[in-house]
Amino acid sequence: SIDDEGKLVSVEKAKGRKKAVKMLVSRLEERAGADFDGEIYLIQSDAPEADIKMLRDAVTALCGRDVTSVHEMTPVIGAHTGPGLLALIYYVPGSKR
Repeated sequence: SIDDEGKLVSVEKAKGRKKAVKMLVSRLEERAGADFDGEIYLIQSDAPEADIKMLRDAVTALCGRDVTSVHEMTPVIGAHTGPGLLALIYYVPGSKR
């Protein structure tokens, strides 16, 4: 996440790719709801195609639609995360972050 000072902060960690995908989708459901109709971007950094598909399928199962688009992480942020990163980016109107 990004804190109030604009710094990247780790919010939660999961061991294993399946648990990480489940955590990402759970946060989406918790913050935006299963009926969220806003844009959802999947960000990845040299992640295996199977992992990208797993996350896309999980978003589809929750929201009834695919992510808006998939993008590669920029090298600047990717230097902090390393290869294999998966992230969801979405905005919930009325939320601080």
